[in-house]
Amino acid sequence: MFPHFISQTFPAGLTGLVIAAILAASLSSTDSAINACSAVAVVDFYNRLIRGPVSGSPDAATTTGDSATTPDEESAEEQRRQIWVSRVASLAFGMAGTALAANVGRLGDLIEICNKVVNAFTGPLFGIFVLGMFFVRVRATGVLVGGLVGTLTTIYIAFFTPLSFLWPSVFGLASTLLTGCASCALGGPPASGQNRWTFWHVRRGF
Repeated sequence: MFPHFISQTFPAGLTGLVIAAILAASLSSTDSAINACSAVAVVDFYNRLIRGPVSGSPDAATTTGDSATTPDEESAEEQRRQIWVSRVASLAFGMAGTALAANVGRLGDLIEICNKVVNAFTGPLFGIFVLGMFFVRVRATGVLVGGLVGTLTTIYIAFFTPLSFLWPSVFGLASTLLTGCASCALGGPPASGQNRWTFWHVRRGF
């Protein structure tokens, strides 16, 4: 609607400049999200699950005691492979975002849909931070289970119940904390040194 208004009211010399500025602003907002998603795909999925820890990497150093490897010390072939993976991931995320943007109008009010999608993750993420910062007996497995249960809860509340779009994050936070605490209580003690950055330990240090 805004480009149509510009084309009808602005002088001929300014129409293209303003529309180009709108496209540039849109690109600057979406490229950071696509870049973040592709970085997660490369670092957390490709490097950890597909390639696995290599000799001299930080992951391997924790188990073998070797020195960590910097990105400059990786082979040129591996760097080219990671760039190729990041480009493919960027293309996939861009196509997925375009498809979602083209069909989001079918889901209803845009502001309500955006808030439902965002609130489906803010509550569980906040719960994960609270578990890691304030619960001494927390374990990584329990936090992961709590985050998954909280995300599923928020998705159900947001899209399958008549509640307002302001409520899913609250239910997600509560379910993440409850499930995380229950999982941590059923599990064994945390690993040695895992809780040195909790709020209570840092407060005692100061």
